Amino acid sequence: MKPGIANTETIKINMPESLARSLLNDAAGFEVFKKDGETVNLNSFISSLIAGYYEKYQEELSERLQKTKTLLASYIRNPDLLNQASMEIVSGDMASENPARKEANSQSIKFRPTRETDGIITEIEEKRRMTHESLSGYFRHMLGSYMQNPIYERERIIYYQNTAAIERACSRGESLVFTCRDNPGFLHTVIPYSLVHGPEELYNYLLCQESNDSSRKKTARSYRLCRIVNPRATPSDKRIDSRVRDCLVRMEKYGPQFMINDDVVTCVRLTADGRKSFQKIYQGRPIVDRKDEEDSDGHVNLYFSCSQEQLFLYFRRFNPGEITILYPQKLKKRLYQFHYDHLKNLE
Repeated sequence: MKPGIANTETIKINMPESLARSLLNDAAGFEVFKKDGETVNLNSFISSLIAGYYEKYQEELSERLQKTKTLLASYIRNPDLLNQASMEIVSGDMASENPARKEANSQSIKFRPTRETDGIITEIEEKRRMTHESLSGYFRHMLGSYMQNPIYERERIIYYQNTAAIERACSRGESLVFTCRDNPGFLHTVIPYSLVHGPEELYNYLLCQESNDSSRKKTARSYRLCRIVNPRATPSDKRIDSRVRDCLVRMEKYGPQFMINDDVVTCVRLTADGRKSFQKIYQGRPIVDRKDEEDSDGHVNLYFSCSQEQLFLYFRRFNPGEITILYPQKLKKRLYQFHYDHLKNLE
């Protein structure tokens, strides 16, 4: 921080409204809430963002700066002028890359430094004094650069400590112990398989093997990264069961948010209208393993090997009559009951 200024002083960051809105959406999507579990904790979110992204952002700046210096070196001999000109060009380039740069409306976000960010902000103060960039401008460019990353990378940035702990345990073949936000009193001990992101580059999930405390049955499980609390690795000689590994591989392929612990194949018959709905309803759409040729009525059979829960949540959005679950019967009855209850409630 500036000499004589306390580390607890609030920093005001001016930015386009769309950037502020995107940051709030990330904080909510990554479940960075206050103790009430509902109100977004923006200060905590910004603090984690700075701590998790600062080094990568500085590497990006340094790489751009070096490339710019190399291009200008034959035109500017004075080292100080070369550095200043290069920084101005790099800062201008990064500002122009912000998709919201032309917005007339702006918004201010106030951020109070924490223990997690004190040292980083001291470094930033030193760097920006050399480039004559305002502290607000530095953070605006940094936050804009953060938003250029896909969702799953942004979530890993916010939970950088948990991400590092999980990836270390996966690479070393260690067990992982943690609690979850929704049940802090229960301790999970798992054998991690991988940290993967969902389809459409969405949220991150820990895929792992976990044993039931009473039956000791080994099952494939998935946990969202943002809901894992204080993961720590412990030495272990246990390995993932081959059957469970097969399920985890399928979860990674079809959707890590849906657990698979069986080998059920599902056959769904779609009418012509059902095929149109299948093309339109993109979110959560399951991967088709194979399909039959279209019959004379325009019907087609699709085959799936993904989670039964995923199929239920997806196909319940179709209109009644557009699809028929040929098998398994359990899913067919569940979907029928869902539509029956829905129509009954409309009476």
